[in-house]
Amino acid sequence: MEYFIIIVALLVLLLFIHQIKLATNRIKTKSHANIYTIEFTITEAHPKYEGENVEYVSIGKDGTAIIKTLFSGEILGAKGNEFFTGKDYGTHGLQLISVSYEEQKMLLKRYIPEDKEVE
Repeated sequence: MEYFIIIVALLVLLLFIHQIKLATNRIKTKSHANIYTIEFTITEAHPKYEGENVEYVSIGKDGTAIIKTLFSGEILGAKGNEFFTGKDYGTHGLQLISVSYEEQKMLLKRYIPEDKEVE
C-alpha cells in the first residue's frame, strides 16, 4: 500500500511539473508575439480605409497592386502575398494578401509592433 501511495504521489508530481512547463512555454510564446495585424480592403470605388494611411491607386492585369502611402506620398507596388517595401512601412509592415483585377480591389494586412500605437 505504501508503494502505491508513493507511485501516485510521484505521478501527481510529474503531472504538476509537466503543467508548469506547458504554462512557461505559453508565457514565452506570448512574450514573443509582439505583432498585431489589421486586415482591410481598399477598392477603386473606396480608395481609403478609415484609420489607415494608404490609398488605392490601381491594379494591373498582371495582378500588380499599386498604392500611395499618405505619410510620404510614396507610390508602392506588390503582387499577391508580397510586401509593399518602402520608407513608410519598411520591408514587412504592409502585405498584399489578395488582389482582384476584375473587381479592382485588394486585401491588405498591416503588421504593427506591440509597442506602437494603433492609429
